[in-house]
Amino acid sequence: MIATTTARPSLTASAGTPVHEACHGLREHTVRIWTQALYCSPLRPSDRPTPHTVCQAIVEQLTACSRVPGGCTALIAQDVGDYPTGFPERIAWCQRTADHAYTVLLTLHPPQFPEDWTAPCRPLVPVPRSGQALH
Repeated sequence: MIATTTARPSLTASAGTPVHEACHGLREHTVRIWTQALYCSPLRPSDRPTPHTVCQAIVEQLTACSRVPGGCTALIAQDVGDYPTGFPERIAWCQRTADHAYTVLLTLHPPQFPEDWTAPCRPLVPVPRSGQALH
């Protein structure tokens, strides 16, 4: 079984801004996507996967899910409908395992930032303000 931890790597951008503050929500969003991909993968707790194996399975499953309308979410919805009693335990394991793999990945390969990096992460697409439409 993969040991889980709530501790996060202490990462700091070169300008001194902690990464977890600068990119608030990025970790949670990434782990949510990884959790869904892991849920759809053939990995099981009995496989005792390493973080490296988990990352490989996630990449493979995200590639496979990209070819399915609705992606991993659609596959999970189908599975929940077919096997509702197994969902809570499986999704909890997937979330813990994805979170642990993400922590290990950040510890081994911390992000690199330019020297003048001080701005928080910004969305890649425009986000409308309340009452404003995108054109």
